[in-house]
Amino acid sequence: MTSLQLKITLVVLMVIDHIGAMLTAARPNSETLIFVITLMRSAGRCVFPLFAFLCAEGCFHTKNIWNYLRRMLIFAVISEIPYNIFRGILNNQGLTVLNFDKQNVLFTLALGIFTVIIYRNVQSEKSKTLKAMLWAAIALIIIASEFLFCEYGARGSLLVLLIYACAHTKLWGQIFPHDSELSYSAPVYAPVLAAASFAAMFYYNMGALYIIGALFAGVLAAFYNGKPGKKIKYAFYIFYPAHICVLSLIWIVFF
Repeated sequence: MTSLQLKITLVVLMVIDHIGAMLTAARPNSETLIFVITLMRSAGRCVFPLFAFLCAEGCFHTKNIWNYLRRMLIFAVISEIPYNIFRGILNNQGLTVLNFDKQNVLFTLALGIFTVIIYRNVQSEKSKTLKAMLWAAIALIIIASEFLFCEYGARGSLLVLLIYACAHTKLWGQIFPHDSELSYSAPVYAPVLAAASFAAMFYYNMGALYIIGALFAGVLAAFYNGKPGKKIKYAFYIFYPAHICVLSLIWIVFF
């Protein structure tokens, strides 16, 4: 499975999850429908861990990581109003254009990229004092993602750094040797499995189906072959706010 194929799979799962969230907001009475909605929401639990995984992959392969960060931030800002409107609908708050209670997931990924940038400097820095300062900066960014109310908070930005640091260190490569042509393999993705199940169990607290959905991230990652596939540079950035706008419009018209 190439990066493109994995992204398409995640986009489909994300849409299923968001439709499930929208149906939940409609307060269904049928037990069968509630179970179907639970399955839909469970399917989406693997989406963020895998996007964090691909974000770390992007940090490794991008020609200019600062441009990568800038692009993520631009689309995070573009996505914020559609995200606020959709959250307002889900929380029965009406059409909420400005809402600082929660920021969209692209901000979380952007902060994760920022921690990777600093982590790279930690690796190359020889001064112990400067290294300590850089580690402190990483900690502040991770804490900031919590206090800025980014989606998934500190654990989200930390996950990007964790995957990058584990998969691209010599020690990890010695523990889990893998094909040099592949940036990742199933064993390398073990931290994501642990983090995803942890998030599902303690933060979502929605039972076994959610935990299984989160652990499915490792299954999909095992099929990843490290190849990019066809490059579609901005399609997935655009899709995120676009699909939220479409779902919000559907709600306004039909609900």
